Amino acid sequence: MDRAQKQEHIKLLNNLVKNQSFIAVTHYKGLSVKELEDLRGQAREVGAGFKITKNRLMKIALSGTKFECLSEMFQGPTAIAYSEDPVAAAKVCSNFSKNNDDLIILGGALDGEIMDVAQLKNLDPTATSVGQKVDSTPKKAEVESGLQAQVDGFVVGLSQSQAMALEESYQTRGLWGGVALGVGVASLGT
Repeated sequence: MDRAQKQEHIKLLNNLVKNQSFIAVTHYKGLSVKELEDLRGQAREVGAGFKITKNRLMKIALSGTKFECLSEMFQGPTAIAYSEDPVAAAKVCSNFSKNNDDLIILGGALDGEIMDVAQLKNLDPTATSVGQKVDSTPKKAEVESGLQAQVDGFVVGLSQSQAMALEESYQTRGLWGGVALGVGVASLGT
């Protein structure tokens, strides 16, 4: 690879990492080509990626990005798992390493905050959205309950005819299923 090719490769890597919210750094020594292809396929299935890296070029590409904190991990045969959704790449690496001791997770970073292996494995295995960790984000029911209370409070302040019109509008559009507003209207009375 000549100098111009290296510069182009660094630019591509830099653009790749800028668009991610999560990167895990791994050692892959001992994995066969078939195992690497399988790992890449598993990553693609969940919207993640897995890429073998050249350490020196990767360190340069990370410079000035939110993932510069990972530079120290690039020693030896390294590869990165990356995704916009941190749960996706972390789950793929964690699941693959359970069945294959040759994939070693060194650590990672979530939006520039470094995470060790224990933190990566602490991600909720049932999570499906960005940044969802065990007990660190509100559950769906908690969010719906909070929104329910806000809508109910809003509806109580409306006249009955305004509330019914608003409820009909929401039902027509399929929003809230009419449930939240129905409670508010029922509490108004006549």
